[in-house]
Amino acid sequence: NVWIPDSSLGAYNGVEAINDSVAYIISNRGFLIKTEDAGLSWSNIPVPNPIQWWSIQFLNDSVGWLGDINGRVIKTTDGGNSWITLNATDMDKPARVTFSDENNGYAASFRDFYQTSDGGLSWTQIASNIFATNLKALQIIDDSTLYAAVTGRFYQSTDSGQTWTLQQPHPFG
Repeated sequence: NVWIPDSSLGAYNGVEAINDSVAYIISNRGFLIKTEDAGLSWSNIPVPNPIQWWSIQFLNDSVGWLGDINGRVIKTTDGGNSWITLNATDMDKPARVTFSDENNGYAASFRDFYQTSDGGLSWTQIASNIFATNLKALQIIDDSTLYAAVTGRFYQSTDSGQTWTLQQPHPFG
């Protein structure tokens, strides 16, 4: 079978595969779609106040987070059936999120970097003006190692986001 993307959903901004059967896709038109049969069929998952999604992460088929273009972060604990808005920060937009478990995670905007230890209910800014250009992706590896992709550059942090090092040579040549 070949999956034909539905252009009415807009551009796909992220994908998160949970296992061989379950995956989620977010779009720039505010859609979240889910497959539970390895992509044979997809269903729209309603989210509150849908807007351009920039980031997605699911730890399992129940717990996940989305970040949007306005800096909002939302969380589900039931596979997307219900959502709560998490961030009460002045997070610059857009929001990129990554979590190592249900409590510990990070959120980043174009310039600033935040940490949470309560699943996103509260955020602490731990760095500011760290990237000179648009943050495209953020990934946590372990308790202290993170990677960030920005326009034309790739950074690593080995101290939980306190400092960032430009990776040379560029990993893509």
